[in-house]
Amino acid sequence: MKVDNKLTPLVGNSVKPAKAGASSSTEKTSATPQDNVQIGSHAAKVEGSSAPFDRARVDAIKQAISEGHFKVNPEKIADRLIASAKELVAG
Repeated sequence: MKVDNKLTPLVGNSVKPAKAGASSSTEKTSATPQDNVQIGSHAAKVEGSSAPFDRARVDAIKQAISEGHFKVNPEKIADRLIASAKELVAG
């Protein structure tokens, strides 16, 4: 398989390659233009509420993973992925 090493620069891309030995977190760049992100009213409501999940189930799964006896059911995962995709397409 041939790998194409040609890169097309993005218009307005303000990301600059890091210099050798320089930390990217301390390097300052002048970004123009900047992105603007707004959180909708539904997201703001969700942010303040607690997430609906079963803490005991999460803890049991964590323990099973750490002990090495957690079993993955690929058929169940595939079925749920397909169902999720169908919901996205329908809705």
